[in-house]
Amino acid sequence: PAEFRRLVRVSPTIFGIIENCIAPDPIFRSGPTGQRQTEVRVQLAAFLYCLGHYGNTASVSSIADWAGIADGSVINFSNRVAWALLGLHDKYVTWPTAAQIESARSMAVTRSGCEAWSGGYLAVDGTAIKLYQKLGLFGESWFNRSSDYAV
Repeated sequence: PAEFRRLVRVSPTIFGIIENCIAPDPIFRSGPTGQRQTEVRVQLAAFLYCLGHYGNTASVSSIADWAGIADGSVINFSNRVAWALLGLHDKYVTWPTAAQIESARSMAVTRSGCEAWSGGYLAVDGTAIKLYQKLGLFGESWFNRSSDYAV
């Protein structure tokens, strides 16, 4: 599992969940020629590997070598998986309800003790999102205690 996670940046369980969500998408069905497509799990793995790496490791040729597929397949697989994921957007990405907003607002005040934060409701848990490289504008501002450039 650790090696799997290092390569595709998700656990095997999450990988399976994503695969099950996107597999029914018609984009993964064979076209009019009847030529069978590569399994969805292989297409998803190549896509996630690409998203989880940068530099030379994320080149089309490097991904193709890693996955044992043709260079053109890397592009086709990425397009198909991205299309299938975008098709799930409205099912999984939603704005909070009025009740959820009110709950988040009161929690912000309760946890922080700062009444001025009562109007806000969108926040993150503090997880740093690593940046590919130092930003050109105020670059050092994004350097954190873990020696990463992150948001």
